[in-house]
Amino acid sequence: MKKYYFLIVAITLLLSYLMQSHLFLNWDVITMLRFSKATLAGGDYVSSYYNINTPAIFYLYFPVILISNYFHLSLVLCIRLFTYCVGIISWFSSAYLLKNILKTRLQKIFIFSAIGIGFFLLPAHEFGQREHLMMMFALPYVVAVALRASQHQLVITTAFLIGLFSGLGLIIKPFFLILPIVLETYLLFSRKKISLLLRPEILGILFIHCIYLITLCLVNQNYLTKMLPILLQYDIKNAALPYIFLLNTECSLLMIFTFLSFAVFRFIMKKKDFLTTSFFLASVACFLEFMVAKRYWYYHELSALFFMLLTVVSIFCMTIKNFKKNIGLIFITIFSTSAILLTGWSYFYYISRLYNNLHAPHHRLAKIIKKYAENKTVLIMSETPSFYETVSFYGHAILSNANSFPSMVIPAISKNTAPEEDKKRVVDAIVTSLQKEKPALVIIDQNPNGQYFERPFEYLKFYAKYKAFRLAWAHYRFLKRIDNFDIYIIRPH
Repeated sequence: MKKYYFLIVAITLLLSYLMQSHLFLNWDVITMLRFSKATLAGGDYVSSYYNINTPAIFYLYFPVILISNYFHLSLVLCIRLFTYCVGIISWFSSAYLLKNILKTRLQKIFIFSAIGIGFFLLPAHEFGQREHLMMMFALPYVVAVALRASQHQLVITTAFLIGLFSGLGLIIKPFFLILPIVLETYLLFSRKKISLLLRPEILGILFIHCIYLITLCLVNQNYLTKMLPILLQYDIKNAALPYIFLLNTECSLLMIFTFLSFAVFRFIMKKKDFLTTSFFLASVACFLEFMVAKRYWYYHELSALFFMLLTVVSIFCMTIKNFKKNIGLIFITIFSTSAILLTGWSYFYYISRLYNNLHAPHHRLAKIIKKYAENKTVLIMSETPSFYETVSFYGHAILSNANSFPSMVIPAISKNTAPEEDKKRVVDAIVTSLQKEKPALVIIDQNPNGQYFERPFEYLKFYAKYKAFRLAWAHYRFLKRIDNFDIYIIRPH
């Protein structure tokens, strides 16, 4: 068996490396690394940066920043090594736990392979994203729930470590707690013992959450008092999608197929399969998280797709023994598995074509930034983080502190829903950047198909209404245009 495991690990990690080497680092990961670095240097919300995420992800990235600084390694290398380490620890920890519940060689090989594919290939460009980290941190806990439901005992130290490890992933976003709530409810109904809520895994998860909440209240009060109101006013209103839209996505369709597979499986199986049930309930919980987030980026559905994959692969392993009797269900699981993997591959293909084409604006703008503003500040007027985070990072420039807040409020300004005081705060942020940071380059997004706009937003026309901006802007001249981006350079003194 060991040689099979070694072969699976080697092939999976090699394919993952080839995939990641073909992609830019994810823009959200770049953003979180930037704010993690600022937080480690003593910065805080509003005073140093604006970001809708809770600081948990910044804390998790601290080791990445520290290792990068101490050993003078690139952040790209460090964050990918960190993600691989989390994934490998979770992969082998889960495999160790699964030995107690999987009986056949087929089950062990297929489930082990599915975990590796889900961890290292399915994420594609979302490698290191918050949902990606959560599902890797949380998997040992999900397997532990299956063991508890089947009345297997865990060593107290092992169980507590599982709780600590999984807690690190569950603190990243508040609604990630839907996962343990669903699984603990299942366990209570299955075992009918309320004392199970005080087992070491749960105590470990609670311990991590207590430490995090104390830190949040003592160190990052600005998030609760200043950032949260901005989040509620702008991000949720401008970016939230209707449920009817989310129910028409591939994630919802695959959830239906997974549900049908599980329902038929439970009907034909005479005895309970606790592992498959735990995987299925985890996929339901992550699907609920996808619906609560009310967003439709690939990473929002990633954890749901991962646990759906484990569910259908587990069903396939349990039913393949009686092929003729279960042929219909087997074909459904094969179809579902193929569809989930195809979803991941399609996203990888789309991203690699869109952003990694050497003639794409991202590449050319990064070269311009590196030429004129390497290790200097750049200000990018755009409401699309995927653009301004990527080009500044790969152009080796420092992104202006004025980028975050305006990009959140500009969509509301374009719809005339922003209060006048917030319009002034946006202008003040830009003027402060121009006067104090003196960015070497200013790039203005003129894309007619914005992320939130129904029509192009004319940045200069809006800012030019304010005298302070006009005076600061007089120090810049037009340099060139690349596709839909106008580039301005600071005038020499």
